[in-house]
Amino acid sequence: MTLDNPASSTWKLFRDRPFPRVQLLGGGNPAERVRALECVGKCDVLVVPGGLSDIVEAVSALSTLGMPVLYVAGLDECRGRDWSQVVASGKQAASGTAVHILDRDRVVLDGVRYLGCTFWSSPECAGLSARDWAREVDLVLSEVDTAAWLSDSMNAPQASAIAFAHQWEPVTAGSKASADSARRAFALIENRRTIAWLANELRQRFEGPTVVVTHFAPELRPRIAGAGGATQSGVRALLRQYPGAVDLWLHGQTNTTTDVAIEGTRVFGGFAEENAALGVSELLDKALSAAATGKGRRKRVPSEPKQIMSRVISFEDGLRAPLSSEVAFIVEEMRQTHKNVDAIVPHTMTRSSTLRMCVRRTIHDEMQAFTKAVSAAAELERQIYQPANHLQSLLLTTRTDYAVPPGYPAKDSQGSSFDYYELLNRMEAHIDSVRGLAGQATLTLSKWAKRAGAILRELEALGIDARAVAPPVQSLRMPKVCEYLEIYARCKEVEVDRLRERLGKMFKRDEEWPFITRLTRVAQFSKDGPRLLDLHTVLDSLDYAGRLAVTS
Repeated sequence: MTLDNPASSTWKLFRDRPFPRVQLLGGGNPAERVRALECVGKCDVLVVPGGLSDIVEAVSALSTLGMPVLYVAGLDECRGRDWSQVVASGKQAASGTAVHILDRDRVVLDGVRYLGCTFWSSPECAGLSARDWAREVDLVLSEVDTAAWLSDSMNAPQASAIAFAHQWEPVTAGSKASADSARRAFALIENRRTIAWLANELRQRFEGPTVVVTHFAPELRPRIAGAGGATQSGVRALLRQYPGAVDLWLHGQTNTTTDVAIEGTRVFGGFAEENAALGVSELLDKALSAAATGKGRRKRVPSEPKQIMSRVISFEDGLRAPLSSEVAFIVEEMRQTHKNVDAIVPHTMTRSSTLRMCVRRTIHDEMQAFTKAVSAAAELERQIYQPANHLQSLLLTTRTDYAVPPGYPAKDSQGSSFDYYELLNRMEAHIDSVRGLAGQATLTLSKWAKRAGAILRELEALGIDARAVAPPVQSLRMPKVCEYLEIYARCKEVEVDRLRERLGKMFKRDEEWPFITRLTRVAQFSKDGPRLLDLHTVLDSLDYAGRLAVTS
């Protein structure tokens, strides 16, 4: 069961059938997640990031859905139980079904690689100090049994060493403090083992999309700005070490819906509370019923809550969803500042030197807010244009530099020659640039297809059979990835230079069409190499306007 998206045929650039739709089971507690199961169906793969209590009963229910299910054990499954035993019993129950219990396991379904693990936690991945992290873990893991895990001869020495290094109670002391120490060591060791396992998996090249599924969320705190975009957590370090390798990271253990971009990866955590599914009248009924005191007033009975609809994720969306909300906020901040500056720029030329200096000081202060918004936009820009080196990172940083005269009480020497109208033009252009960030990957990929179609059509007119090498799947998120347009042509050796010269003149690289065209002569089109696209496939990937632009 594969669902096509009638609004987009971009998938034809990458595969012979639409990308599978992945649905993340929502709900804030086990009861809500069970209710959410009743609405599952508009997807090809269901992801369960833990939270269904008894794992054996959960597997039994999930196996009746009639679709592949990827299930990672979470805290609810482990309460009062040993983690390794939970996973083992879950895998035994799932044997012979379409349910996959993932515990540092790799599964490939319909050309998509899924890497599943509970993930657990560590100070570096939680973005907390060791003391704050320990306090949080003591609360979160208080019901997890680590006795069997600690009895393993490989785990006990490491746990004792970590407890000693952090000056915790010895893990074998038999007290409550020692039990807390054991759980902290357990979470930290398993988290670091998971990071190492993920690194090993991501090191292995995979042509299709990659999805990481975890119960615990990766670190979601904003990255601290610094030279070269220094990493701030174990997860960020991992994603920067293997740029573009993870298309989607799905997780549980969240009290709200999170949809953010981290190092070019979409990180989504689904949560649905009962009220989120209610209409306005039903919310009003519920509020009135709660407010009724019963003193001569009849209580209104609220309507039955609607079912919880879990989010369905589309690979074609790339980073559009997480970037859109952030871009909208940043653009509004930038627009308001531009409006404020635009209103007072004429007064920078007033005859009164005192008023002139005060106006320029006001503009200087307004530009501090604008620069702050621009810096936030630069961080978003790094998600889709990840710098390959320090120089590119510096170029991104340069775009945030808006040096304006300080105004009062400084001297007027600089301000007298400063072009404030040019500043307004630059601000406006920057706002337009930021406004298009969320859809930049889609736009660039569409241009790539138009350019590929135009080249293939030109070669066809010359009687030359040619194919375009499909762009990497990461181009759905990162425009820079598809900067090369590789053409394989079946032609004579003596024709190669002439064709290259002809294509170079007809299809020049510029700011509007930032693609480097490369022509390679081949004797035959191999099915064992990269995916090759003929003219018909490229045109099918475009919308009507795009096809018309190529064929007219």
